[in-house]
Amino acid sequence: MREMVRENRVAQGLAGGFAFSALALSAWALHLGFPAFATVVAGTTLIGVVTVFLTQHRKR
Repeated sequence: MREMVRENRVAQGLAGGFAFSALALSAWALHLGFPAFATVVAGTTLIGVVTVFLTQHRKR
């Protein structure tokens, strides 16, 4: 049981780091003048995060 909790925390940390990196990339692209690219990256990242949270909530 403890191993499963540890794995979940590691996975959540990695997913959070990935999402933060994607949003940072989006902000940088927007700063450089690529609003369409920034919108796609930020939008798909947010949709993915929301989907994961809704799916996990439904499984419990």
